[in-house]
Amino acid sequence: MTADGDELPDVVGSAGLVPFLFGVSGLERLPGTALVRLLGDLGVGTSAARTVIARLRTSGDLLSERVGREAMYTLAGRMNEAFERIRDDPAPHAWDGVFHGVLFNVPESARSYRDRLRRLARNDGYAPLRAGLLIHPYERWPQLSAALPPCPAGATVYPLQLRFSLADARTITAAAWELPRRAAECRTATEALERDVSAVPADLSGVAALRLLVDCLRRPMSMLLSDPRLPPVLLPGDWPFHQLRHGIEAAEARLTGRARDYAAAVADRPGVSPRAARP
Repeated sequence: MTADGDELPDVVGSAGLVPFLFGVSGLERLPGTALVRLLGDLGVGTSAARTVIARLRTSGDLLSERVGREAMYTLAGRMNEAFERIRDDPAPHAWDGVFHGVLFNVPESARSYRDRLRRLARNDGYAPLRAGLLIHPYERWPQLSAALPPCPAGATVYPLQLRFSLADARTITAAAWELPRRAAECRTATEALERDVSAVPADLSGVAALRLLVDCLRRPMSMLLSDPRLPPVLLPGDWPFHQLRHGIEAAEARLTGRARDYAAAVADRPGVSPRAARP
């Protein structure tokens, strides 16, 4: 479940660039002027950058502290949780052979509740087995139910357990979580990432390295964030997400150091011109 129990963070749009900049700089705090400058380097206009920062402050994804005349920002909230999840890659728990389901019947008059139930469940890793039935390989009902408003009149929502043979469980998993589609998209992203990294010029540095690093990683990072982290026993033997993670690590090894010098120089001297800040 995300920090506010709602939508997953957007790591593809302009707001999603902010955690990248913290990661690339290697700093826990960044000056507001540096954030605006670095977002500008990535194609976000000054006014739009300030709007993004203000929105992230409002949502709790950025914390601010005044140091002298400068506002210093720290990554927090669901954005921080999402990127920690990507970075730490916790191993899936052992599976007990049971799907934990949510059986619901919500009338059209309570559509907003139904939509919220589906959205929260999807963001927490549930998948639809059929209309009105969501399943998860692990017990998540306590967390899901705590994030829901009271069940409206005329609606029913029941937690339940389902057990299948291992062969049937694998078939159900592939269909419910659309594993063939996910695998194909993952392989395509991994191949593109490997091509991009292999073509990096030896002398690439500064803002060009920063831009290429972000361009390479935005889509793969978004895919990792949406990975439901299913038990390995339910996944096909050639599940490709570990290859995508290796590709991300290779891109970071090749580019992060070059981009970090630039980002750190801007953070340390946010008033200097981009040309002067390049190593």
